Amino acid sequence: MIRVFPVTRKRSDFFRKRLVQVHNITIGTAGHIDHGKSELISRLTGIHPDRLKEEKERGMTIDLGYSFYETAGGLRVGIIDVPGHERFIKNMVAGATSMDLVILVVAADDGVMPQTREHLNIMTVLGIRKGVVALTKIDLVDEEMVELAQEDVRDLVQGTFLQDTPIVPVSSVTGAGIDDLRALLDREIDSVEPLDYDGIFRMPIQRVFSSKGFGTVVTGVPVSGSVRVGDILEILPRGDSCRVRGIQAYGEACELGRAGHRNALNITDVNYRDIRRGFVAANPGIYSTTTFFEAELYFMEGAGFPLRNRTEVRVHTGTSEVMGRVVLLDRKVLNPGESALVQLRLRDPVVVVPGDRYILRLHSPLITIGGGAVVGLTRMKLKRFKDHVVNRVEARLQSLGDLPTLVTIEVEAYPGGMMTRRDLATVLNRDPDRIKEAVSQLMESGDLFDVGQGLLMERSSFEKRAGQVMAVLEKEHEASPLVPYIDVNRIRSGSRMDGPLLQGVLKAMEARGVVETAKGGLVRKAGFEAGPTPEQQAFIDSLEASVRDGRATPPAIQSLVGQSSLSLDESRSALEYLSSIGRLVKIGGFFFHSAVLDEIRSAIREVAKEHGEVKIPLIRDRFETSRKYLIPLMEYFDGIGFTRRVGDKRYLKDQE
Repeated sequence: MIRVFPVTRKRSDFFRKRLVQVHNITIGTAGHIDHGKSELISRLTGIHPDRLKEEKERGMTIDLGYSFYETAGGLRVGIIDVPGHERFIKNMVAGATSMDLVILVVAADDGVMPQTREHLNIMTVLGIRKGVVALTKIDLVDEEMVELAQEDVRDLVQGTFLQDTPIVPVSSVTGAGIDDLRALLDREIDSVEPLDYDGIFRMPIQRVFSSKGFGTVVTGVPVSGSVRVGDILEILPRGDSCRVRGIQAYGEACELGRAGHRNALNITDVNYRDIRRGFVAANPGIYSTTTFFEAELYFMEGAGFPLRNRTEVRVHTGTSEVMGRVVLLDRKVLNPGESALVQLRLRDPVVVVPGDRYILRLHSPLITIGGGAVVGLTRMKLKRFKDHVVNRVEARLQSLGDLPTLVTIEVEAYPGGMMTRRDLATVLNRDPDRIKEAVSQLMESGDLFDVGQGLLMERSSFEKRAGQVMAVLEKEHEASPLVPYIDVNRIRSGSRMDGPLLQGVLKAMEARGVVETAKGGLVRKAGFEAGPTPEQQAFIDSLEASVRDGRATPPAIQSLVGQSSLSLDESRSALEYLSSIGRLVKIGGFFFHSAVLDEIRSAIREVAKEHGEVKIPLIRDRFETSRKYLIPLMEYFDGIGFTRRVGDKRYLKDQE
């Protein structure tokens, strides 16, 4: 995607703006020392990338150099020039992780050399899939040597992402072949998929320095998102907060920096001495650091030895280089040319996101041995040879390009099979807005459930919890077939879920139509209808008649239950059934008939109106009862707000 935006040419011409077409991808060089990478970039762009005094004096690139290239169509693309000496491979890798397209440079008078192979291996492991091959210094050799060098290069790139790329012979001195290289480079640039800058800003820092009159400046190529002048950023892993004072892209001042553009950010509130290459500038509060991450590791075919568990390595990711150890999760050793699932355990924290690429180099000797893709972040050491661990890492690997699936895997793997959206964003180190979209999609499809308290639950975990609830309901309905609803406290006890979680699960189950709820914390299976058998109905009628006939002196529960030929549980269910349909009301340790309670209520109202208060003896005499029953009755009417006790007297509530 091509973006057009206004930039300022220079400080002395600050208010004069022009439109520059900037393609948000980055080109990089690769190749052995003294094969003419920097001279080629200078010939292509008119800008020599070497910036250090010692580089210019020695004629050898030792750190990353920068330039930009403009296509025939007017697109501006950033270029990173890398050192070719084996001593500076770590600098080369710091630049290579930003590349979308590589120019592999091989000198015709030297042919393929050790760092030619190592650089190509690094590019391959980093997942770069586009590039061109420039055969330089053809002015120093005859035509036969050029052909031999081309054959040498063809053998090198066979089986790699460059195997079908034309090899362009060029001379940076005479200019021979430069136009052909430009034409090929322009075509490849047009075919590269640019980075997405709609996400959260993240820029691995390649360089940091202090500029007189401006202060701290950090440079790099953002891998996601965009940044504006005035934005607040976080410097990780330190966690320092800073404000963006100014932005430059390809030597031009601008208001907006984007993924795929090489940016220089002038930041405030942080001393340049506290920042170094390998740190990350990012939107605050989004990305987390880690010392553990799972990955797929490809062990290079030419390593010449097996890789053993816990081998000490240098881990390169983004622009960082940290020491760590490789833990093989599913095997004892890894042979050259093979891939495996591993956990990298690091000495120092890094910022990585699933899908990022990394490189491994031995601690000693300093050789590149492999690399691959970051699969997931963990906060603990993973156990080896455990099927559930290996299967989970493999599932994450297969889901790297599928955020919704990755979300379900992470939620399922989290303790309890539940996690908050915030925890999810932290674990995945992804844009919260995109995670929100994935969560909404998964909830619509029924693969994820919101169970309250901000918790998300994956389908299998939810089905397990819902199954526990249904098992309790079925047991309760079977034991008490006359009771239309079950008290939620009995479900909580039977399912061993805490109250808030159970409420969330019940809410989701009700939305699915498998349970029904009623006021007062009552639950039943959807469609369940309580109803007695003929034998139970006869006992129920007998119970109701006994309680009604007892009026304000009802029989004890034990005597009621003893009247039946039914089991004790069935007899109690009959009482609960009569209560649930409103025929009986349990007050104290007795059941009163609802019709009798209505009579008592009317009597209380008459007495209160006639005497100005509720005369308890009059109620007692009218219903021929005693204090044993009258006290719980009056407390019941107090409790429902019909009467109110003041000292030794009672009044109707509506008399106040």
